[in-house]
Amino acid sequence: MRYFIGVPVEIDLKKYKDLFKAKNIAIKDIAINQHNHITMHFYGKLTELNQKKLIEDLSAFNFPIFKIKLNKVSYFKTKGLINVVYLGVDDEKIDELYQAIKKCLKFKDDRLFIPHITLCRNKSIMNNEFIIKQIEKIKIDEEVEVRSVVLYNSKLSKEGTIHEKVFVKYFLDK
Repeated sequence: MRYFIGVPVEIDLKKYKDLFKAKNIAIKDIAINQHNHITMHFYGKLTELNQKKLIEDLSAFNFPIFKIKLNKVSYFKTKGLINVVYLGVDDEKIDELYQAIKKCLKFKDDRLFIPHITLCRNKSIMNNEFIIKQIEKIKIDEEVEVRSVVLYNSKLSKEGTIHEKVFVKYFLDK
């Protein structure tokens, strides 16, 4: 099993799948599941001792409930091809949360933090130029409440990745 820290977000991804279909964007497998999230840090494999320590540290973590703004549909590219399509998050508060979690859990991560909710991972895209132009035209304006941080485990299966909540730390009311 692989572990990561994430922030669960309740959002109806079906409407984005319908939006893509309406714009003739041929992207399959939009990640419609009950565990949509923003990844804060990916750990990979953990020993039982390290898992217990993470849970102990998360238990002591506090942060107020807040809302984030989803502002765009965008993508990550690998070797010139889109491999991930996501909803972008534009909000200082999510960056503050990331820094607070990073400090609490004492992980080092020099990569640029790009908060996002994965819509889908692509294995093959037929018309990359068309899809890029269509994706860049999509404007969204949606708010989502952030109420907790979660230690997830991630299992790879034939149907895709399955996320399970190992531990949930709920935030305090504002």
